[in-house]
Amino acid sequence: MWDVFISHASEDKELIVRPLAKQLSEVYKAKVWYDEFSLEYGDSLLDSIEKGLQNSKYGVVVFSQDFFKKIWTDHEYKSLRTKEMLLNKKVIIPVWYNITKEEISKYSLVLADKFAIGLNNEIDVDDLATKILKIIRPDIYDNISRMQYFERLLKDSKQGMISNKDFLKITRIPPIRHEKLSTQMSARLKLIHNAIKDIDLRTYEVYEEDFRRSANIDREIIITELLIAAYLDCINKREMSIEEKTTLYLHTLSLGNNDKTANFSNNEWIMFSEIIKNYIKNINAGIVLEYKF
Repeated sequence: MWDVFISHASEDKELIVRPLAKQLSEVYKAKVWYDEFSLEYGDSLLDSIEKGLQNSKYGVVVFSQDFFKKIWTDHEYKSLRTKEMLLNKKVIIPVWYNITKEEISKYSLVLADKFAIGLNNEIDVDDLATKILKIIRPDIYDNISRMQYFERLLKDSKQGMISNKDFLKITRIPPIRHEKLSTQMSARLKLIHNAIKDIDLRTYEVYEEDFRRSANIDREIIITELLIAAYLDCINKREMSIEEKTTLYLHTLSLGNNDKTANFSNNEWIMFSEIIKNYIKNINAGIVLEYKF
């Protein structure tokens, strides 16, 4: 079962659809039916597309001037529309690319009544993917704020430590799902927080509140314990400045995927990456966290 099927004209593939499909599948780990990902040599095009349409929860349809010129895209839209009527629930997520409501209404009055994502020539693929993700995988969407925070902090911040003020710059904060934690969970979080308080200046209350927003708090705490253990192993290899510790901390929380910008040698980066990898080698941390840190 795929989370989403992407229907589009081939002319829109390069600028919109391929980057969108990669963002949803490779970054956000959603299951995407997209011809370049899902078709193999020798496959029946008709059978594969029909299977994708039948076995996808949602269908993103990129409507454009080129879309209306194709017979095949019309078939895909009508198939998704039929599915929507049979299931009696929302299936189609319309994206209007350089097209007006009046032009859409000439194609379909039902479609013109739908609330759509509008695009012009200035395309923000991440913003588009995030809007779609909120519908097709709300569980992942609710947990992406920290990834955005850590990426922004590593890219833009010149500070050596992470403060409460920095943390509150997060733009999309998931709701609090757990009013309180058990004594055991609080004890585990306090140990974690104590291990990083020299470089992460968030109060324990702020740190705990973030975990209480998690959709899967038990497994997220387990992953965090493993990552912080990896971080401690890394910083114990030699004396480090606060700036070096901070960069290594963010690098660890990103599962080893952040840019290597601190004053470490290549051999040190290899060593740090191996340490992190060994702690999470038996766990798909990206899926457990529903979005990597």
